[in-house]
Amino acid sequence: MMSPLVERWLHLEDDVLGIAGHRDRLVRQGSGVVVTAPHAVPHVRDGAPKRADMWTGGLALLLAELTGAAAVVETSGMGDPSWDVEHSFKDAVAALSPAVVLDLHAMRSTDQVVEVGTGAVPGGTASDLALEARRALEDAGVATLLDQRFPARGPATLVQWALGSGIAAVQLEVSVRLVPPFADDADADRLVRALAAVVAAADDLTRSRRGGPSSTPRRTGHEERPR
Repeated sequence: MMSPLVERWLHLEDDVLGIAGHRDRLVRQGSGVVVTAPHAVPHVRDGAPKRADMWTGGLALLLAELTGAAAVVETSGMGDPSWDVEHSFKDAVAALSPAVVLDLHAMRSTDQVVEVGTGAVPGGTASDLALEARRALEDAGVATLLDQRFPARGPATLVQWALGSGIAAVQLEVSVRLVPPFADDADADRLVRALAAVVAAADDLTRSRRGGPSSTPRRTGHEERPR
């Protein structure tokens, strides 16, 4: 029997792919933590077509449902929000007044791992957010890398855009070995719960700096969800 979390993820991914090219993007209001999926559908970089980071759009929406975070999922296929210095996707993220941006991507890898891209200069110090994200993932049983293949240093990445605007941000590159159909239900379920823990950690970090309690709801994944 399919995990309820994975089943919901697949349902939301179908929603994303169903409107690809027909709507610019999906936006979900939520907390000060914004989960982004700029490559949820095929897109264009410097005039050349690029494949989608499959499953990231549905995953961003699922995390918003589970945690109360906000989400922005690009579905226009026009340009590349992570490559173009100016893109309306970034305007949509800015309109949510985020305190934290968690930028979701998918990467080819033979390992079940999530790479945390800090955006720091080579040899620089990882941010508290990056360290908390890595800790939350590993505590949930998901292996991590830090600034290996995808350090988020490109000048137009969502991380660099956010940091330049005074917003804490990390890039989360999820191995395809952790998503359907390459991962079994147990591994995909574990990934979702681990990323939900990252959202909670980001929310707690932000609120601790502001001197307030966390408002991110802790959910077990067994509650009934809207369909």
